[in-house]
Amino acid sequence: MSSSSTSYVIQTTGKATPKELPIGRDANELKDAFYRYKMHQLIIQVVGKGKMIKTVMLNLTDVANELKVPADYIPHYMAKTIGATAHYDEKKPERERGSISGEYDISKLSEVLQKFVKAFVVCPNCNYPELQYNPVGAAKPSGTGKGAASENTNAAVKNIKVKCMSCGWKSDVKGMDLNEKFRRYILNHPPPKPVSMVKPVVEKSATTTTTTTTSSSSKKSSGGNGSSKESNGSSGGAAATEWLSDTSKEAVKKRAELVPQNLQALVASAEGEDVSFAQILRNYLNGAKRNSEEVITEVARISSQGGLDPDKRTALIVDGFIGDNLKAFGSEVVKNRAVIEKYVTEIKGQQVVFLREVERCYAEEKSDEVKTAFRSKLKDVLYWMQNEGLLEEEAVFEWYEKADTATAAAPAAGKKGTGAGGAAGKAGKQMREAVADFVKWLKEAEEEEGEDDEEEGEKAPEKTLDEEIDDL
Repeated sequence: MSSSSTSYVIQTTGKATPKELPIGRDANELKDAFYRYKMHQLIIQVVGKGKMIKTVMLNLTDVANELKVPADYIPHYMAKTIGATAHYDEKKPERERGSISGEYDISKLSEVLQKFVKAFVVCPNCNYPELQYNPVGAAKPSGTGKGAASENTNAAVKNIKVKCMSCGWKSDVKGMDLNEKFRRYILNHPPPKPVSMVKPVVEKSATTTTTTTTSSSSKKSSGGNGSSKESNGSSGGAAATEWLSDTSKEAVKKRAELVPQNLQALVASAEGEDVSFAQILRNYLNGAKRNSEEVITEVARISSQGGLDPDKRTALIVDGFIGDNLKAFGSEVVKNRAVIEKYVTEIKGQQVVFLREVERCYAEEKSDEVKTAFRSKLKDVLYWMQNEGLLEEEAVFEWYEKADTATAAAPAAGKKGTGAGGAAGKAGKQMREAVADFVKWLKEAEEEEGEDDEEEGEKAPEKTLDEEIDDL
């Protein structure tokens, strides 16, 4: 951690107000004022004397919630890194739940906590704190060790799969750069499964013969006569649902009218129509002037919310930028260069997916006039992307030569329809004809470069300075 960085840990002997820090980023270097991943400094207090001295983490639960990790992981990581003993008891008051034995320098604790964030919270590929942990394979029970009796009670597992919900990066805890003692600890005390993977509990109907707690309590509330006070003779589930808000179309429409004008582009239709992820991105882009960092963050948020893999995320980007305005292809590519570089150029295989998604948008365009204008500029746009390092020759060749395999990722990214399965017909042929000269130029340049390399390899070795002097 650089000396200019804000400390992740502060010490107090009384009340303190911890600062809010960007997760995984240096607060002094972060330029995005709207960066949404944040955590508070960890407040510690040293208590006890002699052998009983310990460092207590006063706001451990809050920090753990912000990092989206089990609270016991933080003290155990710090203890196993420093060489101390960790204690965590969720039954105790919040300010006494987590601690490590001994007293340590603030800068040391801050450095260890920062390492924890980098190793366990932030994705090593995209640098966003969007890692999701999924325990797999039950292992034989093992000893939990001292101080672990009140901690995570999930059964030990053989491994824990890791996936970044922002960029799609995958690994497991055995392949991550973690302290070996901490790795064993989290395998013995795995995190809970992601919410999306937990099967919902289906409540039995009140009409079944099984007596539920809710139905029993209903009898008690009705004076024990076995009759339940259900309005309008409803025979729904065991527990009646009470809505805290009026969800009628009229009420929704009235609430939508209260939204400020500059934010209305960001909310879904008051009529409750199905809005695609691409439309959500378009609404966001049209709502106000956005910088590259903001757009990258929004793409990551939508991808995480929709569970989009890299292919579907690329489809989202293409649809969001040009899906309803093919004429703006060139200007949108230039304006969103940083987004394309992060999610397309730097992710293996996504350059070809990008070109296929552009082809699909072209195939879906109804206006011949727009198509003609697009084809006239396509070669120049691809040349600019290739010259700027956003598009590699191999990706262009692969897309150009495989005209019969257009992607169908868009529907899964939130768009209705059959996707781009038929985009490689007439439309695909037109696009390839429009860039034929560009592809030919790329191939000739590649061949010339290869010949130059061969000639350079056949040249006689250069003479040394002494040999040149002898010749003279």
